Amino acid sequence: MNNLFNKILVFDLDDTLINAQAIKDILFNFAGKSGCPRERAQNIYRNIRDDGFTLEKYTEALSGVVDKKAEDILGRIRAEIIRCKDALVHKDALEFLELCKSKQTRLHLLTFGASSWQKEKIQMFGLDKYFQEAIFTDNEASGKLRELEKIIGDGTGEQVVLFNDKLKEIVAILERYPEIVAYLRPVGKIDDELWAVLDPSLRHRLEVLPNFRLLSPEIYV
Repeated sequence: MNNLFNKILVFDLDDTLINAQAIKDILFNFAGKSGCPRERAQNIYRNIRDDGFTLEKYTEALSGVVDKKAEDILGRIRAEIIRCKDALVHKDALEFLELCKSKQTRLHLLTFGASSWQKEKIQMFGLDKYFQEAIFTDNEASGKLRELEKIIGDGTGEQVVLFNDKLKEIVAILERYPEIVAYLRPVGKIDDELWAVLDPSLRHRLEVLPNFRLLSPEIYV
C-alpha cells in the first residue's frame, strides 16, 4: 500500500471517478419532461459528442426542439446536476482521493472530452483540489497516450499507476509502456473477447478494481 502512495497515480474521469451515465440521465430526463423524446435527446447528445460535448451545445440544440430558451434550460440542468452531485461522484473513489491527498501522493487526471465541459464537471464535484494536473484530450485513444508520454517523460512508466474504465485504452497504454501497472474500473460487463486474447504479460500488470475500497482498507478499520 505504501508503495502505491509513492507512485504517480493517473485517473480517468468519466465512469472511473464519476457516474457519467447518471449525468446523461439527468440530461435525457430533463428533455423528456420538456417534451423531447428520450431517443431524440440521446441522438442530440451523440451528434454533439463527436464534435466535443458541452452543456451549452446540448441546451442550444434542445431549445430548438422544446421551444424553451437555451439559457433557461442550461441553468435548470446545471442546478439539477449540482443538486445531485453527491450521488454522481463515486463515494469509494472520493474516499480514496482523500486518502491519497493526506499522503501527498502525486495525482493526475487524464480525460477525454471538450476541456470546458470536463473542467466544469471537475469543479462542480470539487475534484480539482486533488490533482496536481488535469489534462484534457479530444482524442480518446491516441490523445491519452500522447499526454501520458508527457507525464512519464524519459522514464519507463514504472512509477505510474493507471486507473481507467476502458479495457481497450488500458491495453494500448500497457503495450506502449511495459512497466505501468493498471487498474480497470469496470462499468457493466468487461470486454470478454478482448480479455480472452489479452497477452499474459499485459494481464499480469492489469487488475480489475470494482471498488477503490479494496486499495484502502485502512479507511474502514
